Amino acid sequence: MLQLLPVSRAHNLVERFFNMIKQYRRIATRYDKLAANYLAFVKLAAIRIWLRVYESAPCLDQNDKSESIGNRR
Repeated sequence: MLQLLPVSRAHNLVERFFNMIKQYRRIATRYDKLAANYLAFVKLAAIRIWLRVYESAPCLDQNDKSESIGNRR
């Protein structure tokens, strides 16, 4: 089920996303002339950011007892 975030936290997440996406020079300088090309690159950058965050998240496998929350060092 989808949880609703407090407004300040949701605002913070959106602001942080736009700051991350502005790190791509092509987006920050509006290199592409056509809106469709610009939107496509924004989508690619968003996917790349999401993958970076998703891959760095710890994997919690219930079969692996060493990775359980109680056994972390």
